[in-house]
Amino acid sequence: GQIHPAGFARNGSFYFEMKTGRVTDPGASRDSSEVWTMENFLPEETRTLTIPDDYPTIQAGVFAAHPGDTVYVRKGVYTENVIIGKSLILQGEDRKNTIIDGGGSGSVIHITASYVLVDGFTVTNGELGLDLSSDLPIHHITLKDLIVTANTITGIESHKSGGFHVFEDCVISNNREYGMNVHQFSRSLIRNCEVFGNNTGLRPAWSWYIRVEEN
Repeated sequence: GQIHPAGFARNGSFYFEMKTGRVTDPGASRDSSEVWTMENFLPEETRTLTIPDDYPTIQAGVFAAHPGDTVYVRKGVYTENVIIGKSLILQGEDRKNTIIDGGGSGSVIHITASYVLVDGFTVTNGELGLDLSSDLPIHHITLKDLIVTANTITGIESHKSGGFHVFEDCVISNNREYGMNVHQFSRSLIRNCEVFGNNTGLRPAWSWYIRVEEN
């Protein structure tokens, strides 16, 4: 869509204004806009950090990564809750055998930044499997080739994120309440996923310009 460039920061981030139509203030007009940022728009050389070779936990690798880096995770079971607060790629070696176990509480993976790709994991045993939420709008999140299963509330949760997301080639199964529960999920794609065994399968609520196909 149409954007209005604001400029670049010294670290290469690009700031721009975009009309979203999201109304957060009851007194606002329907053509409300937000300022967004694309981190690493003018990128430095990116790196690949390997878990557990370089760092013992996924979270330690994420903390050490720079925007645009790849955190590559070898096969194994990782019992932790991972917070991703920067633009990066989190890549598992094999989705069936690269397992992130939330230990029965919280969000197994909590994404609070834009331009994040998570690919090739089993995400299980949390209250929320993947939680896409932040105090500021986040957008352009891709969840690909994941198994999201056996979480006590929801497999994939998103509330008031900025949209432009892609969920594809995922298995979303046996989550106690929702397979996927997303709210204000604009201009996004949910494609080629297997969804079964959840109390409710896919719930895109208050969403617009989305495509749900071949699931």
